Order: sequence, then structure tokens, then C-alpha cells
Amino acid sequence: MKRPRQVWLIYGLLSCGILIGCGWFTARLLVLEQEQRLAELQADQEERIRLALWRMDSLIIPVIATEATRSPAAYQIGDSLLATGGGLPTSSPYVLLNFQLDRSEGLSSPNSPVAALQQTPPLAPSDQAPADLAVLRQELDFDDVLQQLPDEYVVTATTPGLNEFVINANAYLDNDRDGDGRTDSLIDGEKGLKTGDYVGRSALLKNTAQQSLAQQYGNGLNDLQQRQSEPPQSVIFPAATDEVRIGTSRPLWLEQHLVLLRRVSRAGETVIQGTWLNWPVLQRDLQREVEQVLPGGTLRPLPGLTPGDPGRTLASLPVELLPPALSLRNWYANPQLGMLGLAWLGLLLAVGTVGYLLFAVMSLSERRAAFVSAVTHELRTPLTTFQLYTDMLAEGVVQQPEQQREYLETLRDEAVRLSHLVENVLAYARLENRPTANGTTLSVGELFERLRPGLMQRSRQARLELDWPTDLPDALVHVDASIVEQILQNLIDNAGKYARREGQAMLTLSVAMQQRSVAIDVRDDGPGIDAAVQPRLFQPFSKSDHEAAATAPGVGLGLALSRGLARQQQGDLQLVSTSPSGTCFRLLLPRG
Repeated sequence: MKRPRQVWLIYGLLSCGILIGCGWFTARLLVLEQEQRLAELQADQEERIRLALWRMDSLIIPVIATEATRSPAAYQIGDSLLATGGGLPTSSPYVLLNFQLDRSEGLSSPNSPVAALQQTPPLAPSDQAPADLAVLRQELDFDDVLQQLPDEYVVTATTPGLNEFVINANAYLDNDRDGDGRTDSLIDGEKGLKTGDYVGRSALLKNTAQQSLAQQYGNGLNDLQQRQSEPPQSVIFPAATDEVRIGTSRPLWLEQHLVLLRRVSRAGETVIQGTWLNWPVLQRDLQREVEQVLPGGTLRPLPGLTPGDPGRTLASLPVELLPPALSLRNWYANPQLGMLGLAWLGLLLAVGTVGYLLFAVMSLSERRAAFVSAVTHELRTPLTTFQLYTDMLAEGVVQQPEQQREYLETLRDEAVRLSHLVENVLAYARLENRPTANGTTLSVGELFERLRPGLMQRSRQARLELDWPTDLPDALVHVDASIVEQILQNLIDNAGKYARREGQAMLTLSVAMQQRSVAIDVRDDGPGIDAAVQPRLFQPFSKSDHEAAATAPGVGLGLALSRGLARQQQGDLQLVSTSPSGTCFRLLLPRG
């Protein structure tokens, strides 16, 4: 037992080492695969975010650029600039109203019903405008808002000749959230790419604003084209001339309301002009653009001057795009992982196959060792008997004829027993080399007529009384009669060894028809088979030398050989029942 334990220990250690190593490699591969999949999802999401930002900015930039470059008169009531500035603004679903905040005069809007009646032609009345102005009046503080607006001026106009404008700067709208200007602080790496994309969208806003500004102030277009690459600068007019300077517009959040504000200076007096954007409608349309390329993305306002990620923030509005959480569902649905699973299956099959082969080899080795031991024990007794009796007969020790005859019969019985042992071993060897055998078709009655002489003789040798069947079915079987005889002789030998009690033992043969076979039952009246022996009853070489010495002679090959011969005939040999009152074996023969 020591050697098998060592073999199994080595096998277990090697198997565990291989499985642990492959498990670690698999875990690392899965982690790398998951990281790669996550990186691919992140790259795809970043591209979708970029497309969504471009779609949203492309949608809103024309509106914002138009509002940021409007004439100051579009925000005033009854001002002289209104007559020469091109009239009232065109209505837009994204704009609630335009307004002007004066330190002394307070809040006013040309879109309110009262102001609209003073215009020619009058504006369409809006019932919501007074309520909107009331809300704005509560949320707008002149000094607080003025501190959040850029100091740069975009356009300088002089009166008289208000159609003569001077372009002072390139920036028409400032949505810089950190106050330092993203265009001046490009960063290398991924953040630099995001910033570069933000700069590209800002450039689109600038170009759109330039076109809108050119339409508003056509006579200043040439000057705009000359100065658009120059740094901001002021144009100083004579003190006697009124000067109107338009500041850079900036979108801001007033609690839940989105406005576009700028400072306007005239004759040393500063006012705040703005546009109240319709955020619910704007959010709905922007969200629609997002859903087309980034399902699940949401928009979040950036209040005050809260800095935002340049790769997530709109260039036109203080709004940040929040992408949906990445999901790694079905990340394992990968052909490479499928191959890995097949590799694991192959590895487990290999380990299991090696273990099974090892178990089979060791079991066979143990059975062969037991067989050699049992055969040695089986040969020792008859050889000793041969040597002793032949010496006594040769030296004339035995003089009585009857005693000599008894010794000779004993020698003959031992020779027959050795002959049967050798025949069984050779038959089992032939059985392994030839798994099938040829047979002939004959009736059951004809088969039993052929079997009768040999089986009767073998039962007499085993000191058994054989009950021969008389009512045989009229059926055909396809078998080799000699093989069937050998099987039944082995069963008779076993019954003679193990089933015989004091006195004459009875062995009964019976025949029954089944659907596809003919069943021959061999029943004895012995003590039955021990439960511990039944699991290995049909295993070859299953009898050890100790069992051979303690029980009847034999090497444990007869039943294994008989079952193999039966299956060679496309039949079978089964243990039907066993009890203290007897044992029944059933031989199944194929019907012809």
C-alpha cells in the first residue's frame, strides 16, 4: 500500500501545481481581458461623448452666437438705437425674452406687453413675460452679476453714424469656467485631446459669431477681418463723442434659469444686457441629440464659474454631459475566452484521463499481482500432490491396488483442475484479443441436446445433481454452442465449489423467452454470495491468495471469463438474485 500512496501523492502534487499555475495564468488573462474590454468601452464612450458634444454645440451655437452679437438696441425700450439697429430680435423657441438691467432703472424687457405696445410694429404679446421678469428681478443682482462678466469689449460704436463700428476682439462669447482660458493651457495626453476638442468647438462658436457679427455690423466687416487675429484693444474716441462698447457675453446660471449676459458701456454708464434662454425646451432638444449617439447620457448645469471637464462640457453653455456608467455585461463573450474555456476543458480532461489511466494501471497491477499469488497458490497444492503421490508410487510405498487406484484418481482430478485453470487463462487472453465471435443459428432444443453430455459430466465431477429442463421453447438462437457450454460449465464449477453443502447439492436449469433473447437461469441452493464480494464478482483476477486459501480453489477468473464470452456472443451474464437459500445467474442469448 505504501507504493500506491506515493504514486497518488506525486500525481496529486503535480496536478495541483499544474492547475494552480494555469489558474493564476487564467486569472491574469481574465483581468487583462477585462481591462482591455473596459478600455475599448471607454474609448468608444469618449468618441460618442465627443460626437454628442459636437451635435449639441452645432445645434445651439447659431442661437447663442446670434444672441451674443445682437445690437444693444434689441435689449432696450424706446431707445434711439432701436431705430437704426435693425429692429427687434427674431423669436426663437430657445429664447424666452431679452432684457436689460440698469443700476438705477432696474430690470426692463422689450418683450413685455407694455413695451411691445410702444413699438412700431408692436410685438406679439406674451402673457408669461411679466411673470418671467418678476422671477428675474428676484434673482438678478447688478453688482454680483457684473463681477462675473468679462472685462473685454468686443465692439465699439460711436454716434452719430451708428452704423460705423470698430471690432476690438475675437472672443464674442466666454464660457471659460476656470477663468484662465482653456485655449491658453493645453495639456498633453488624454486631457490635452479633450481640451483640443473643446478648443475646436470653441472655434466653431467664434466663426459662427463672426458671421453673425458681420451681418449685424456689415460696415465693420473689413475691419473685423483685419483684426480677428490681433489681441483685444481699445479704440479711443474724442471726449465729445458718445461711445457704446459691447462686452463679451457669458452664459450663467441663476439658480435654475439659464441666461446669456454681457456688459454694455455708454458715455461712462454701464448696463447689463441679457437673454433668458428657455432651458426646458433647450434641454429636451439637446437630450434628443445625446440619445442618438450616447443613450443614457444626461446633462448637468455648471452653476457660477464652476470648472468642468473640457471633454464633457459644452463650448457654448455651462452644461456638462454626464455619460452613463460603463457596463461590462457579457464581456466574457469573446472567442479568445471561448478558446480559453476549451483549453481548461482539455486540461481537466487530460488530468482526469491521466488519473483514470493511473487508477486503471494500478488496479490492473494489483489484480495481476493477486492473480499471480492466487495461481501460485493454486499450482502449489496440485504440484505438491503430484510430487508426493508419484514418488510414493514410483518407490513402491503403496502396494495395495485399491490404494494405488485412489492415488491415481487423485492425480487425474488434480490434472483436470490444472487443465481447467490453464484453459480459463488462455480463453480470457483470447477474449481480450478477439472481442466478437462467429455463431450459428439453431433451435433451443438442438442447443440443449448438444450441451447435455458435457454438462451432465461436469455436474457429476462437481458432485451436483443437475435438474435438466424439459419444457424448452420453440425459438432460434444465434450462438456458438461450444462457448455456451464453456459458460455453463464455469457456472457448474462455481456451484460445485461454493454452493455445495452437506449431502447432494441441487442445480436447476430453466429456460424462458424474452423479447430479444432467450434466458437460461442457473439456480443453486447454496448459502448465497457475500455482499462484500458482489461488487467485484465479475472482475478478473479479483481473488487474492488469502481468499484462495480460505475458500474453494480458484483464481477469480471464471465469472469474468463467462461474462466476457457471453457478451462476445451479443448476450450477457447477470446475477439475478442471491440469498441464504441460493443464488441465481442468468445467461442471455441473442435470438436468431
